[in-house]
Amino acid sequence: AKRLNKVSKYSDSMNVSIASDTIVMRNGSFAGCGFTFMDPGGLDQYPTNTDMVTTFYPPDNQSKVSITFSRFRLAEDYSDYFVVYDGNSINAPGVSWSRGTQIPPSYTSTAADGSLTFRLISNSNLIDSGWVATISCVRFPSPSNLRVSMLNSKMVKLNWNKADTTGLSISVERSIGGPEGFQRANWIYQYTDSSCIDDRAPMNSLVYYRVRLEGYPSGSSY
Repeated sequence: AKRLNKVSKYSDSMNVSIASDTIVMRNGSFAGCGFTFMDPGGLDQYPTNTDMVTTFYPPDNQSKVSITFSRFRLAEDYSDYFVVYDGNSINAPGVSWSRGTQIPPSYTSTAADGSLTFRLISNSNLIDSGWVATISCVRFPSPSNLRVSMLNSKMVKLNWNKADTTGLSISVERSIGGPEGFQRANWIYQYTDSSCIDDRAPMNSLVYYRVRLEGYPSGSSY
């Protein structure tokens, strides 16, 4: 398919292969990875007077959505803009505002649910050929096989199997009386760590522990 920019004096053309895994921007949300993500015009120019929002979610709670652009052209008068939000709505932190023809940087979600939200706002003036991007997922496996042993009446040792999570921090949490209500026990460890000691474990209580990656809801529990 041939995609032509009919407005910009810097017009060029590009070949775009449209497959079943191509998503043309529209209001709504999608779950999964491996999509080609295009502006609302698809092979044509994006429409004028648009305010459109699309959210992508990862397929599981150990993954984060990531976007990489191969093509980006908004109106040359910089009147239209494209925003990336780090989360599942436009109320999430905005992390990228793009106008004109400079390709935006790649970005991977840091939101707890791993989502990214995208918004296009165009006015009634110039338009252009839009964008082509790839929606992928970065998977971060959680620590596993948490083991707990008593060192004495006030000290508990925790061990876990490390995951391939280079650069991410590990949070150790405890819950008193039941497996709900986990709270961080003031410990943050590096991804290279695989053990810690709780010297503030409450006595004569049923204590549950959980170790997980910072920013991820799942983990290994005991």
